Amino acid sequence: AFNPQEARWLADAGADIVRVSCPDEASTAAFAEIVRAAKVPLVADIHFHYRRAIEAIIEPFKGLLLGAFFLLVGLGIDLQGLAEAPLRIVGLAIALIALKAAIIYVLARLFGFGHATALESSLLLGPCGEFAFVIIKQAQANGSLARGDTAEAELIVTLTMIAIPLLAYGARWWLAVRMRAAGAAISAEPPPADQQQH
Repeated sequence: AFNPQEARWLADAGADIVRVSCPDEASTAAFAEIVRAAKVPLVADIHFHYRRAIEAIIEPFKGLLLGAFFLLVGLGIDLQGLAEAPLRIVGLAIALIALKAAIIYVLARLFGFGHATALESSLLLGPCGEFAFVIIKQAQANGSLARGDTAEAELIVTLTMIAIPLLAYGARWWLAVRMRAAGAAISAEPPPADQQQH
């Protein structure tokens, strides 16, 4: 794997341009780190694959584009609705997360995942994603949602997304507690009878 710092080392050694091989998606994902570390122009060798070219162009700006998206969404959020009915809005957001998390947990268990993995996945995937805003806008354009309902739906989706870091922390904390409890239970078990005799 190409270390992002290697581009800087090559520039310090006198290179005027650095060519980076991007044969797969993981390589183009790392290209953004290389761009930040490099002091010289970079050339992405995409191995005649158009997807690698698109990824290499977009990857360094993905964070900026995502930030712009959330800024535009934030400007359109009606916070007055939250101030007028905070319990209702927050309650609906919690109910939405709980419903999605329950469905994901059941599906994960049906596909053979363990309890811990299923629970962590359900907590992380329970909140809505940014694509929900696209669906809401499309529903409004089709007349399926009134303007007031659209503003409320966007507010609920936003609250669920705000909860993602808290849910991620809660999932990690719960797993850490379970692992410590499992380790304590194993250490508390008495040794087998044949070992006790020695």
